[in-house]
Amino acid sequence: MKVINIADEKQRNSRVALDNKKRAQFTRRVDQQLQPVDGVRIVKGSLETDLTSLTRECTTEELSQKLISGDPEIDLELFGKRIDGTVRIYLNSDNQPAGAVHLKERVFSATGEMTEERDLREIEANINGESPLKWTGRLLPKLECVKKFAFTNAYQIKHVDGLTFDFLYNMAKDLEEKQSLLFLGAGKKSNEPLILSRNGKQFRAFLEGRTKGSAYQLIMHLTNLELKAVPKEDDKEKAE
Repeated sequence: MKVINIADEKQRNSRVALDNKKRAQFTRRVDQQLQPVDGVRIVKGSLETDLTSLTRECTTEELSQKLISGDPEIDLELFGKRIDGTVRIYLNSDNQPAGAVHLKERVFSATGEMTEERDLREIEANINGESPLKWTGRLLPKLECVKKFAFTNAYQIKHVDGLTFDFLYNMAKDLEEKQSLLFLGAGKKSNEPLILSRNGKQFRAFLEGRTKGSAYQLIMHLTNLELKAVPKEDDKEKAE
């Protein structure tokens, strides 16, 4: 369970629990006799049967003829064997284990063109630092948020003792009465995206509150995709 350092409207902060309970899967896979089946991982190919190895001594046209007359792409000794566990290793251009690997990251534009190549940066999580996630006061109506963002995940913020129960309950109650979601940002100006784990994805976060009697739910909705309306034909003509 993760820990989040969060502040309320009065800028009082506390470290509380962040839980992600996924719904149980009710899908059951069966065969033609309605007997349960399980998915397994098997070997589909090897380094000797990949396209690079197969075309090392022949052209793709020659390989096509070999595929018609035989099965050079299948390793009869390995194909279909079950895999119980795997370990990731990096290979060089000769398919040999590589040492002293230097990782880089590439930045692409919206058109798919690479705009930058740089050393891979280690990005630390920012939800449990010295500076709490502040109550920004930026409230958006629930209906507007649903139309504007595609939410990909949700976490429930939970109390860890009696004091933090009142702390979170009041936050949930306030948001419920306003029928709005609170924008939640990191950094000194509360305008940076949230990173939940080391080198994890960056998300915009919105806080929702629900109460029922003495019970509450404080839910943090995550999104990294903003929805935009499809331009009309008149708008396209004006842009041209």
